[in-house]
Amino acid sequence: MLKPKPEIPIEVDGQKVGLRYYFLAPFNTSDHTSAILFVHGIRTSAMYFQPLAKCLAQYGYHGIALEYPGYDKENWGASSVLEPFTIPVFAHYIHQALKMLSNKYKIGLENWIIWGHSMGGAVVHNAVKQYPATFGRTAYIVLEAPAFANYLTFGTKAAIHLGQLMRNLKLGAMIGRSIIRTYDTKRGLLSKPLNYHKFTIEGHCDSHYILDANINSIRHPANNFDVTTFESIGLNKLIWIWSTDDIILHAPPPDTIPKNQQVQLKTSHDISSTAPKLVCDAFLSRFSP
Repeated sequence: MLKPKPEIPIEVDGQKVGLRYYFLAPFNTSDHTSAILFVHGIRTSAMYFQPLAKCLAQYGYHGIALEYPGYDKENWGASSVLEPFTIPVFAHYIHQALKMLSNKYKIGLENWIIWGHSMGGAVVHNAVKQYPATFGRTAYIVLEAPAFANYLTFGTKAAIHLGQLMRNLKLGAMIGRSIIRTYDTKRGLLSKPLNYHKFTIEGHCDSHYILDANINSIRHPANNFDVTTFESIGLNKLIWIWSTDDIILHAPPPDTIPKNQQVQLKTSHDISSTAPKLVCDAFLSRFSP
C-alpha cells in the first residue's frame, strides 16, 4: 500500500514548505523506471489514489501520491502553509515536487506520468501551462474528472453556497453527515462501519480558510481548459478520464481530444477510487508506454 515517506524541505514562491508524499514500489519489478505522480482533489487526501496505485504497481509502475500543503495535518502532525492555497500556487508546488522526486529516485522526466483528479486535474493543467518545458518532457498527462470552472454542475454550485452558509452551525455538520450516509448507501459503500460523526465540511483541508481558497480558485474564470497549452507540448500526451454519472462535475473532454485518448466510465466522481480495475485496464490497454 501507499506509505508515507519522510518530509523533504523545499521552497515554493519564497515559502519554505514540506514536500509530503506517499510511495508504492512496483511489485516484482524493482528495475522498472516508470512512475506516476498522483495529485488529488479538493477535500480529499493523497490516499484517494491507494486503490489505483496498488493496481498499477502490479504492472511495474512506481506510485507517488502528493499531499498538498494545508492538507491532512491529522496524519502529518502539523499544518504546512503555502499561501494563498490557489491552483497556480499548488502548480508551483507540483513542479518543485517533480524535480525533487526525479532527482531522488533517478527517474527521467520522460518516464513520468502526471495524474490529477478533480482539483488535482486543474492543478496539473495549470502546471503544464506554467512549465511547458518541464511537463512537455513527461510521458503522459492524465486528467481525471478535472475540476474546471465551467464544469461545475448546478448542484455543486448550490452545495458550495449552502456549505458556506451553514459552516458555523451544528446543523451544517448534521446535514453533511446525512448526505454522505445516504450517498454511500446508494453506492453500496457501507460494507464496513464508518464514523460519520467525524464528518466535517472542510474534509481533509486543515481549515475552512484553505477550503474557501481552493473553492474560489476552482471557480475563477481563468481556471478553464486551454487547448493551446497541450498543443504546445503535444495533444498526444493527454489522457482524459470522465464519468457520465458524475453529479459533481460535467466533465466531457473537448472535441479536440482524440477519441482513443478518452476513457468514459459510469461511476461516481471518484472514478479511480471506486473503479480502480476499470481505470487501470483502460489505461494499460490504450496508453502503456
